[in-house]
Amino acid sequence: MNFVSQIIDTFRSLADVYKAIGDYEQAYYHLLAFHNIWQGIYSHDSEQRIHAVLANSEIKKVQREAEEQRIKTHYLSRALSNVQKSDEEKTHLLMQLATQAKMLEQLAREDGLTGLSNRRWLDIQLNYEFERARRFDHSFVIAMIDLDNFKSVNDTLSHLTGDEVLRQIAKILRSSCRGVDTVGRYGGEEFVLLLVETTLDQAQEICQKLIQNIRGHSWQALHPRLEKVTLSVGLADNNDIGSVVEMLSIADSQLYRAKRQGKDQVCY
Repeated sequence: MNFVSQIIDTFRSLADVYKAIGDYEQAYYHLLAFHNIWQGIYSHDSEQRIHAVLANSEIKKVQREAEEQRIKTHYLSRALSNVQKSDEEKTHLLMQLATQAKMLEQLAREDGLTGLSNRRWLDIQLNYEFERARRFDHSFVIAMIDLDNFKSVNDTLSHLTGDEVLRQIAKILRSSCRGVDTVGRYGGEEFVLLLVETTLDQAQEICQKLIQNIRGHSWQALHPRLEKVTLSVGLADNNDIGSVVEMLSIADSQLYRAKRQGKDQVCY
């Protein structure tokens, strides 16, 4: 750049010399050369500066757009995360509600101590099976079961032992019946079997085997002083029966006949 400056200064000095001696043509020539060289250099510098400014502006624009995009991406990511979290919370809530609904349904149907059908569900199923048997002309039997001398178990061995006896009875009843039958706790030490598409003779065989299973159970494993547990059973079928109430009444009367006749037996 110093060499170029020297050339510029030389042309300007020569122009001044020629002007001083009156040679205006040479003065004009050298002055024009000075001007062209000066303009070329400084216009080039200006253009470079302009390009630099424009380039810097583009860089800043790109940086600004990148920052805006980063911010948008950040907020979109947060929004998506919030939506996903909300969906997860809704799914978790729905699962909780489904679990609670299932538990409520189970509580509405099951006896809390034995896990068998409770009185309410037994009544519903009893009416349903009675009507179904009448509609399709099927035999249907109710078995009412009562534990013999159960009060003495509670009084002499404790209520905890009595509760465990009821649980064991429930397991034996459930394992002795078919999947289509309903097994429930009617209240206290009373149980009910709803034996669908079953004749009175078939029900009698089922209940006799049930009594044998109860007799053969190892009750002393539950308590050393609990030597045996027995059942009394009363049966009623739907033949010539006009209502569920009448059917229950007959089964109940047969149960107490079994009690009067010495217990540990089936009457029908």
